[in-house]
Amino acid sequence: MRQADLIARMHAEGHTIVETIKAVRKQFSLSLGEAKIQVSNHPAWVDVVRAAEPLHDALERAAAWEAFHGLRLAEMEILRIPWSTLRQAGGTAEQVPHALMDLLHAPTPELATQAYWRLENQVVVQGQLYQAAEPVVSVLMAALLAEESPRHVRLGVLELLFQIVSGSAHDSEIALGNRCVEEVCRDRAREGLWILYREWVCGERDAAGEVIKLIEDDGTRLDAIRKVVDAPGHGSQQ
Repeated sequence: MRQADLIARMHAEGHTIVETIKAVRKQFSLSLGEAKIQVSNHPAWVDVVRAAEPLHDALERAAAWEAFHGLRLAEMEILRIPWSTLRQAGGTAEQVPHALMDLLHAPTPELATQAYWRLENQVVVQGQLYQAAEPVVSVLMAALLAEESPRHVRLGVLELLFQIVSGSAHDSEIALGNRCVEEVCRDRAREGLWILYREWVCGERDAAGEVIKLIEDDGTRLDAIRKVVDAPGHGSQQ
């Protein structure tokens, strides 16, 4: 579908201009400025733009709010955690925040993979969890709020989340009395269960679904939403 066709269709369906700009930006991988130009110059929106001089400020606030709820929240979570006091494989977790930032901002699948392995080999190793895995889960859940993240980042986030919630405590953690680290990690993931369900319904379904199956305690809810996900034609509606 061409940009002009999408803009015209959303206008005809009664969407707001802000919704239209967001949709065009996401569909065609445009910057906010480029998407605003394309929509505001379309004949369907010319009169609205002329009559709404405060639109620019509203759009900037919307974009800032969207960014705040996305990667910025994950970054805030990274910054508030005292990583140097937490355990990972072979020592303390000073490098974990750097690896997380590299994963969340990876511009290519190759760089995302490199960052991913700096985490899986440290906070979770062959299914065995270290203390730092718990706050990593909180960061990963916050990162899933960033709808603008590229697919390779979302897949890396979900795969790492799966490895953590399917893991169990490393022997060294058990020896230190931290034998419940796996349950704590699953509890952290459950705090963002609806974020995962959103991803399952309209995002990376397979990856999100695998995580949900490990942490969902309500089988009836899981079955009800699975019917929506598996319904004929559901994928074509996204």
